[in-house]
Order: sequence, then C-alpha cells, then structure tokens
Amino acid sequence: MNNTYSISKNIALFRKRKGYTQEQLGEILGVTNRAVSKWESGISMPDIMLLPKISQALDITLEELYGIKTKEEKVRADDFPAYINKKMTELFHEHAQGDKYFDDLSNDKSLKHTFDSINRGWEMTCLSDTKGAVYISKNFSFAELDYKTPESESIFESREISSTMQKLSSANVRKLLGYMYKKTFADNETANKEFLLADIEKNCGLNEEEALEAVEKLRAIGVIESYVHENTTEYVFLKSRAVFALIAFKAVKLISKDPMWHIVRDTSIITDYAFEKLW
Repeated sequence: MNNTYSISKNIALFRKRKGYTQEQLGEILGVTNRAVSKWESGISMPDIMLLPKISQALDITLEELYGIKTKEEKVRADDFPAYINKKMTELFHEHAQGDKYFDDLSNDKSLKHTFDSINRGWEMTCLSDTKGAVYISKNFSFAELDYKTPESESIFESREISSTMQKLSSANVRKLLGYMYKKTFADNETANKEFLLADIEKNCGLNEEEALEAVEKLRAIGVIESYVHENTTEYVFLKSRAVFALIAFKAVKLISKDPMWHIVRDTSIITDYAFEKLW
C-alpha cells in the first residue's frame, strides 16, 4: 500500500470519525470541499506543508495520517514507574517546543540536558492558563487536572481529608509509618508485612497506649489492617495504601521548601522566568 492511497483513505476515515463533512474540513483547512474530495478519492494529494494542519484538524498524528504503525513498547512492571516518569518528561519537553510561552526551550538544548538537569535536583512545573498543572522532578512527578477548575477549591473544606491529615500529622503516627515503611522494604517483602504490637512499642519507643492509638489512626485511614491469629493481634502494613501517604508527605514538602518554579504557563505573567539557572 503506497503513501498516496494511505493518506487518501485516512483523510476520509478520520474525517468521518470527527463527524466533519468534506465542506467543513475544507473550511478548517482553508480549501474547497472539491479539493478534499479529490484527496479522498486519490485524484490529487494535499500539499506537503498542509499535512500537519490536516493531522491537527483530524486530531491524529502524522504517522496515523500516513498509515504508519508505530512499534509497540513493552515495559516490565518493575520498570513501569520510571518509564512513566520518563514519558512525562519527554512529553513536557516535546510539547513545550515552539510554544510562545516556552521559547527558552526551543533552543539547541537537548532532551538529555533536560533529564540531566532533573537528575541534578532541578524541578519543572507548568501551570495552565485554564486548568491543570504538571510537576516533574527526579523522584516525584504528577499531573493535576483539577487545578483552576470551578469547584476545585471545595477540596480544602473536606472534613474527611482534614481528618486524614490530622491523623498523619501525629508524631507517633509518623514514627509508626517510618518504622513500618523501613522494615517492610529493608526486608524486601513481596507481600504486605505483618507486625506485632510489642515490636511496634519497642522500635518506635512508644508505650502500649501510644502504640495502639497510632495503630488505630493508620487503620482508620486504611494504611494498615489488623486480624487475630492464635489469640494474637497482628497488624498488616498495606504497601498499596502506604504509597499514598508517601505522596501526601512529598506534596506537603513542596509547600514548605519553597521550590523554584521553572515554567509558569500563565498569561498574567509577561514572560516566563527562572530558566537561567536550569539551563
């Protein structure tokens, strides 16, 4: 199948998926509906300079327009978090290229330089004009899609979240979290690790009452579970829940450390700033 046939077929295919008529697509592209008809029938081909505009109008990539199948990437589960972080960084860099707010990224600095900068401890943040924010660092990255959206401020008034934050802020709860976290991963546990109250008291320097109170707070927010085995209560540290506690503390750390925002995507600011140290 040659490129001409693929492009003709794909323009028709993706135009219909978008729900456009030939006339509507022509209006978007600044050409006649007859020109679109000729493209789709294979009588003529669109100008090569028009291809990016066509792919944008149809919300597809140039590879999809050409009918080129991209190679599927397979990632091991253990490598997936690092892979996602890498992809976030690549997307951040790729989509910043050529944007009027990100001209500083459009120079000859390579993507490798971006990775190197992040690995040296730099952070990159983008705040959208409309909604959403992206934060990227060496060990912690996230995309927040509710930022600036209507009603998103209601989260600050959530009693449930406030209650969870109060529990996590307890000194004894933080001691218990640190001990369970360190012990679980130091022992290279593949399953959720079990703890006895006596071990918690000894290793956290807590008396029985303090240990029980801390355990109950973590159990209330789902970080640990408890069950009775042979008349002994065992406490299970749930790794899949503990990651959320870790994220919560890392997010709070960003507030207290006053990091340098490298990119501010905000029209209220005349120009972006803080690139001189990054680059």
